[in-house]
Amino acid sequence: MTLSRGAARPILSGCALRADRTRPRAWAAHQALEKKNHSADHLEDSAEQTVAGKRTSPTLIDLALVAVVAAVAGAVAIPLIERGVHAARRSALRENLHVLRSQIELYRAEHGGQSPAVVNGSLPQLLRPTDRAGRMGDKGSRFPFGPYLRGPMPVNPITGSSIVTESLEYPFSSASGNGGWLYHPPTGRIAADLPAMLQE
Repeated sequence: MTLSRGAARPILSGCALRADRTRPRAWAAHQALEKKNHSADHLEDSAEQTVAGKRTSPTLIDLALVAVVAAVAGAVAIPLIERGVHAARRSALRENLHVLRSQIELYRAEHGGQSPAVVNGSLPQLLRPTDRAGRMGDKGSRFPFGPYLRGPMPVNPITGSSIVTESLEYPFSSASGNGGWLYHPPTGRIAADLPAMLQE
């Protein structure tokens, strides 16, 4: 039987229509299966993360070990830090002493061997311009010397004090207790005003 082209068209259109009607159902079933598999994978990953979290959570023994290690490290580190701080202060003390001694010697050389005098716990003649007799004034032709130190008197880094205490004897035999500097005007000698550092 021979079909005309006009009769074939309705038959083909009917097949296509049935295919179009079944395609959304298959796609919906596929989507539902994918969603189910995704949910199962997500639950499995969550379970693995939970188990892994339980395995890696710290116990009391772990916390105790950490505390012991921290205590040992602190017991070792703190004395080292203290020694480092003390060494740095001693180094700064030597530097300040070097500056004071060199400037006192320069003052003596420019003032005929006369040392700067102690006034109110300081050596103001090192801090201001002076004439050859040691009188202080504004910098100029009348007061051509100094100042030998800029700013206030250097402090003793160990005590934080800058007080200059006059001593009647040299070599120094005892500290004054002021904690700054011990000074002998006749010789221009100066030292840290601390019992263990009089010979520094």
